[in-house]
Amino acid sequence: MQAGRGQLRFITGEAGAGKTSLTAEFARRAQRSDPELLFVVGNCNAQSGIGDPYLPFREVLAQLTGDVDSKLTQGAISAENAGRLKGFLTFSGRALVDLGPDLIDIFVPGAALVGRASKLVVGEVGWRKRLEALHRKNASRPEDILPARGGHQAMEQNQIFEQFTRVLVELAGLKPLVLLIDDLHWADESSASLLFHLARRIDSSRILVLGTYRPEDVALGRASTLVAIAIAAIKAAAERSGWKYGPAGARRGRRGRAAPCPCRSGPRTGTDCAR
Repeated sequence: MQAGRGQLRFITGEAGAGKTSLTAEFARRAQRSDPELLFVVGNCNAQSGIGDPYLPFREVLAQLTGDVDSKLTQGAISAENAGRLKGFLTFSGRALVDLGPDLIDIFVPGAALVGRASKLVVGEVGWRKRLEALHRKNASRPEDILPARGGHQAMEQNQIFEQFTRVLVELAGLKPLVLLIDDLHWADESSASLLFHLARRIDSSRILVLGTYRPEDVALGRASTLVAIAIAAIKAAAERSGWKYGPAGARRGRRGRAAPCPCRSGPRTGTDCAR
């Protein structure tokens, strides 16, 4: 990842198998070894499901723009990481305004972002006035465009995907990013589609996307059809490039030998293991 080779890795296991503990330890070691690295978490929700489009990616972008208090309270991110993310707003705010203007008030509430910018960004920066103007403009959009109201189809989905991807790639050019998308088996279909889009576009960026899911939920059809298709398609693409997946998502090398677990080989390696 540090060499500019983005990756997407799955961590699979049944409920209680230790996926959360593994990713927490991974993040701790990665940030200890790299003071520049940023770690963000997006959770898929069993209750809201398809009624809350893009939920994990909205959480990801919120943290990257300094909205960290809830994740810090939950223990999903560390205090040190929260401080890094708050300090990053000077750069992430500009990237969002320049490359993802339509994401404001769809992925990130504009009023809250304006408030954070006034508190966390020192001095006058040109993008703050443009942010305020975009918020005023976007706030007047019809309600059926907003994803929380189930009308995100009113805005061209490819436009949303492209802007989100451009923002992430720009930010990764400044600091390496690790994105954890937790409980993918509960993902809404829009999030599954965005994940598939990202998987094809981050190969030259310092971005590692970790996705956790319960394989039995996918196998038994408890996940949406599109989520299952996205996971299968990403795995198939990885296999075509030479990687093989064994039981429980274990990563295997080009000749089928088990590759070293990243917990032993170093925090900068992607992971497909579950213990």
